[in-house]
Amino acid sequence: MSQTEQVFKRKLSTGELTVVSSHSTPLEQFFEIAERRNPKRAFLFVSKMLGRHIPIKPSVMRSSYQSIAAMLPIDLPGPVLFIGMAETAVGLAAGVYKRQDAWYPNRYS
Repeated sequence: MSQTEQVFKRKLSTGELTVVSSHSTPLEQFFEIAERRNPKRAFLFVSKMLGRHIPIKPSVMRSSYQSIAAMLPIDLPGPVLFIGMAETAVGLAAGVYKRQDAWYPNRYS
């Protein structure tokens, strides 16, 4: 394991879930694990950034939109489409779009 690699483990009734990341921010800041009664998928990643299931300050949510929007290359050829999968990610995609549109008006219309 490298110096920047981190391991996130949670014991579930069906076994142990392990997530490995090279991101410097602790994974506990991004999500928590919820256990489900579903044999096909016994767990669920619950975002701590979207405010859907765990309440957060609007400033934290805006910060996540800004961070993601800042990672997009400025020279992307248009038109650019922002898509969020599942109901929580729809809000995330809308926030990233809104931030990008504020930084680069008329670029995405």
